[in-house]
Amino acid sequence: MIKLLDVTDEQIRRRQLMGVVTSMALLASGVGAFMSGGSPWIAAPAIVLGTVFVVLAGSLRQRWEIAYKGHGIRFENSPYTGERLYLDGGRVARGGVGLKMELRAPIRVGEGVGEEIVALVDAGVFRFRLRLFVDGVDTAPAAVASTPAPVVGEPTRSGVIGTLVVARQVVELLSGLITIAGALGTVMVWLLR
Repeated sequence: MIKLLDVTDEQIRRRQLMGVVTSMALLASGVGAFMSGGSPWIAAPAIVLGTVFVVLAGSLRQRWEIAYKGHGIRFENSPYTGERLYLDGGRVARGGVGLKMELRAPIRVGEGVGEEIVALVDAGVFRFRLRLFVDGVDTAPAAVASTPAPVVGEPTRSGVIGTLVVARQVVELLSGLITIAGALGTVMVWLLR
């Protein structure tokens, strides 16, 4: 097997966790306020903010792209839909619930036919690690090597580069504000009981 990529993400993983926990806290405090006969002016915003936060947390994804023998390989992870492996723009494998996951997809056309893309995932609470390999490659050295193989550039993490930087910063700002609002709403519900 040849290793294509070995990356670890902690930043987005922590934001996903904060988003899910904050949304659940906001929703629980809002529903609790309604059930206990609290003010709807506190309960309704908590429920609305909790719902918004559920959506925002789901939009935070780990995403890596790399090229291999003319094929585009992309891996994405969402806190709600799990892991997905794409080859040349089409989804070829999907993960499920679990801390350790293995996704496999064969290359069916073009250069590298018969080789298999293997994604090994370690999904911890605060850390997400992805290792991409190619299996079925003849690793024996060539008898004559006239030119060195082209070097594939650094893989890009979509969502961190280009125009998506601004979107990420907006999401960070909103998540911080919603966290503060949720904490204040929870304290107010507790004080007004």
